[in-house]
Amino acid sequence: MLFKIECLLLLLIFPLILLSAQPKLPVASENIIFETEFKDKDVTADISEGSPDISLKLGKVILKDSPWGKALYCGKGGAKLRYEIAKNVEFWNKGTAILWFRPLDWSKVSLQHSRVFFFGVESSKGFLGVQVSSGPKSQNILERNIRILLLYFKHIPSTTMSINGPAAPGDNKWHMLAVTWSKNEIGLSLDGAPFALKKINGELKKEYFQCPSFSIGSDVGANYLLQMLRIYNCRLNNQDLKNIYKTKTELLRKKQ
Repeated sequence: MLFKIECLLLLLIFPLILLSAQPKLPVASENIIFETEFKDKDVTADISEGSPDISLKLGKVILKDSPWGKALYCGKGGAKLRYEIAKNVEFWNKGTAILWFRPLDWSKVSLQHSRVFFFGVESSKGFLGVQVSSGPKSQNILERNIRILLLYFKHIPSTTMSINGPAAPGDNKWHMLAVTWSKNEIGLSLDGAPFALKKINGELKKEYFQCPSFSIGSDVGANYLLQMLRIYNCRLNNQDLKNIYKTKTELLRKKQ
């Protein structure tokens, strides 16, 4: 009888041991609150907790082929799109945005067309933006840092943090850019690297974001392709970043 009880206990415990030994799974799909992959020219979001429709279009929507489907043509002659903030992104709570971009002949871009904006809130009453640094002017865009900026917030000092950009002359490869935020911290990652983080001197609050929309892409400056923007309602950990980058780049290699 005792032997049977011991066997039964082993049968109950063994699956739990196996489960605890499994590697941490990637962040769940239910954590995604907004996603657009630019599948057609109406560029409505594929996933959204709030409105999926664009609230404003600047420039001309041009879609180009990418290894994973379509991509939005950005920069001079391209488009910037704005979507409603409400329920689609909360910069005052923990969150992460991931986008994939491909520089288009940045090594040949003249200095007067060197602005590159990716994602954020553009307002004179509170600016949170992710873009390529505008200087030094002696550097090519590929050599400049990618940075996240906090500007014009009434109760938060201007804050900037930067990471190295692609930094390879002639680089036309696809890159994964990840942005993370919480009420008192911001961070960036390129190509699956661990997040570089910086504390904010103050706290981001919902009432600070008076602009009703956030922007993706650009209709001015250097050209690039934007394949996807995905927003999570949590901070991805460094292993999540690595897994997402590895999975998508493996798909890219298979298509080449």
